[in-house]
Amino acid sequence: MSSGKFELGSDENIPVMFEWYTEKSLVIIGFGVIAVVAFAVIVNYSRSVTYPDLSSTDSLNDVVAGVEKERGAAFVTFSGEKKYRIPWADNIQYEGEFRRLSSAISPGDVILKKAFSDTIVVKHEEKKYTYVLEKAIGR
Repeated sequence: MSSGKFELGSDENIPVMFEWYTEKSLVIIGFGVIAVVAFAVIVNYSRSVTYPDLSSTDSLNDVVAGVEKERGAAFVTFSGEKKYRIPWADNIQYEGEFRRLSSAISPGDVILKKAFSDTIVVKHEEKKYTYVLEKAIGR
């Protein structure tokens, strides 16, 4: 049977994937995958509790104390320990890093937003940059 030719019905020609894994090691790998997914869910949930979404009813006139940026959103801590997740916004009328709201926000900036408005203004070094939350201006 080891003539080098493939023969239908021959068990020695069928490659067995993972033949060197034992049942125990596959169970351990399965639990590892579940643990990693559970950890990611917990981290995402805790961040959403710590940084609630900035809603249209919120108003802001605060100085940025710290900012974390992730996937177009900014997780902002203001002086006074107020925290918000600010969603994406683009304004293609601005150059460089100021096109994207999350890139424009830095510690020391003042963020202005009126209640029941989706417009947000970032005061950065005496200049004002205007954005509309979850929209791209200028397209």
